Amino acid sequence: MDGDPQLTAQVAAAAPYTGFLGMEIVSASPDEVRSRLAWSADKCTAGGMLHGGALMSLADSAGGFLAFLNLPADAKGTATIESKTNFLGPIRAGHVNAVSRALQWNAELRVRRRDIDELERREARLTRREREVCALVVTGRLNKQIAATLGTSEKTVKVHRSRVMTKMEVASLAELVRTVERLNRAHSSAEANGQ
Repeated sequence: MDGDPQLTAQVAAAAPYTGFLGMEIVSASPDEVRSRLAWSADKCTAGGMLHGGALMSLADSAGGFLAFLNLPADAKGTATIESKTNFLGPIRAGHVNAVSRALQWNAELRVRRRDIDELERREARLTRREREVCALVVTGRLNKQIAATLGTSEKTVKVHRSRVMTKMEVASLAELVRTVERLNRAHSSAEANGQ
């Protein structure tokens, strides 16, 4: 996976050491930062192995960027208090990839994210037509109106509507509306945060 040149440049402008190191940012979100570092002779120890300090710098910089992405708006910056890195073997060529994930999240945020993940899992089971029917059902349209909009029969709409209710694991129209609203809010929030 290649680095994102624009994101890499932005991070290097904010934290010049990452540019000096040659760190590339592959992807970044408040949940996870993926980065990589190319092997080069000037970063090696004896035997042509990438120096552990370069690896720790990669890990620390990725973790710092992840912490920055999770800062409140009025925060002044970050500082590494503790870092753990697992080395799996010597790097003698190519790239080393780093994945940094937040381990200590607000419990309420974790529960909400898990709930949204579950709703997204349910939503992913819907076929294209079931998604279309669902979108129209939650606006309050009748089966007859949905059938006319989609150019199908009312009986077919009833079948799709029943499958939507089953796959979304809801018992009532009101519950379906609330579920779709939660998904829409989560998707809007993710888009606003660039995820």
